Amino acid sequence: MQLDVKKAIFLLAILTFFLLIKVYVANQIYYLSRDIQKMLVKIDALKEEHNILMLKTQKLQFQNTVTNSLFIYQNPQEEKEYIEDEN
Repeated sequence: MQLDVKKAIFLLAILTFFLLIKVYVANQIYYLSRDIQKMLVKIDALKEEHNILMLKTQKLQFQNTVTNSLFIYQNPQEEKEYIEDEN
Protein backbone atom coordinates (compact mmCIF):
# COMPACT_ATOMS: atom_id res chain seq x y z
CA MET A 1 0.00 0.00 0.00
CA GLN A 2 2.78 2.38 0.96
CA LEU A 3 4.52 1.69 -2.36
CA ASP A 4 1.40 2.52 -4.38
CA VAL A 5 1.08 5.94 -2.69
CA LYS A 6 4.73 6.73 -3.44
CA LYS A 7 4.24 5.70 -7.07
CA ALA A 8 1.12 7.84 -7.33
CA ILE A 9 2.90 10.88 -5.87
CA PHE A 10 5.88 10.31 -8.16
CA LEU A 11 3.60 10.05 -11.22
CA LEU A 12 1.74 13.21 -10.16
CA ALA A 13 5.06 15.04 -9.78
CA ILE A 14 6.19 13.96 -13.26
CA LEU A 15 2.79 14.83 -14.74
CA THR A 16 2.90 18.27 -13.07
CA PHE A 17 6.43 18.83 -14.38
CA PHE A 18 5.42 18.04 -17.97
CA LEU A 19 2.28 20.12 -17.63
CA LEU A 20 4.34 23.12 -16.49
CA ILE A 21 6.70 22.66 -19.44
CA LYS A 22 3.71 22.54 -21.81
CA VAL A 23 2.24 25.73 -20.33
CA TYR A 24 5.62 27.49 -20.56
CA VAL A 25 6.09 26.51 -24.21
CA ALA A 26 2.52 27.53 -25.07
CA ASN A 27 3.06 30.94 -23.45
CA GLN A 28 6.34 31.43 -25.33
CA ILE A 29 4.63 30.57 -28.62
CA TYR A 30 1.83 33.02 -27.82
CA TYR A 31 4.21 35.89 -27.06
CA LEU A 32 6.33 35.19 -30.13
CA SER A 33 3.26 35.14 -32.36
CA ARG A 34 2.19 38.48 -30.87
CA ASP A 35 5.60 39.95 -31.67
CA ILE A 36 5.45 38.54 -35.19
CA GLN A 37 2.01 40.05 -35.70
CA LYS A 38 3.25 43.47 -34.54
CA MET A 39 6.15 43.24 -36.98
CA LEU A 40 3.83 42.25 -39.82
CA VAL A 41 1.66 45.30 -39.10
CA LYS A 42 4.76 47.52 -39.23
CA ILE A 43 5.87 45.87 -42.48
CA ASP A 44 2.47 46.51 -44.05
CA ALA A 45 2.57 50.15 -42.93
CA LEU A 46 6.07 50.59 -44.35
CA LYS A 47 5.03 49.01 -47.66
CA GLU A 48 2.12 51.43 -47.90
CA GLU A 49 4.38 54.35 -47.06
CA HIS A 50 6.82 53.15 -49.73
CA ASN A 51 4.02 53.05 -52.31
CA ILE A 52 2.89 56.56 -51.36
CA LEU A 53 6.45 57.87 -51.62
CA MET A 54 6.91 56.19 -55.00
CA LEU A 55 3.72 57.85 -56.27
CA LYS A 56 4.88 61.23 -54.99
CA THR A 57 8.27 60.70 -56.63
CA GLN A 58 6.66 59.79 -59.94
CA LYS A 59 4.42 62.84 -59.71
CA LEU A 60 7.41 65.11 -59.08
CA GLN A 61 9.37 63.51 -61.92
CA PHE A 62 6.43 64.04 -64.26
CA GLN A 63 6.03 67.64 -63.16
CA ASN A 64 9.75 68.21 -63.61
CA THR A 65 9.65 66.73 -67.10
CA VAL A 66 6.62 68.77 -68.09
CA THR A 67 8.02 71.95 -66.58
CA ASN A 68 11.37 71.50 -68.34
CA SER A 69 9.60 70.76 -71.61
CA LEU A 70 7.47 73.87 -71.27
CA PHE A 71 10.52 75.93 -70.41
CA ILE A 72 12.37 74.68 -73.49
CA TYR A 73 9.30 75.20 -75.66
CA GLN A 74 8.71 78.73 -74.41
CA ASN A 75 12.38 79.76 -74.38
CA PRO A 76 14.25 77.83 -77.06
CA GLN A 77 16.91 80.52 -77.33
CA GLU A 78 17.68 80.40 -73.60
CA GLU A 79 17.95 76.61 -73.78
CA LYS A 80 20.47 76.84 -76.62
CA GLU A 81 22.52 79.31 -74.60
CA TYR A 82 22.32 77.04 -71.54
CA ILE A 83 23.54 74.05 -73.55
CA GLU A 84 26.36 76.07 -75.11
CA ASP A 85 27.43 77.31 -71.64
CA GLU A 86 27.72 73.74 -70.40
CA ASN A 87 30.05 72.74 -73.20
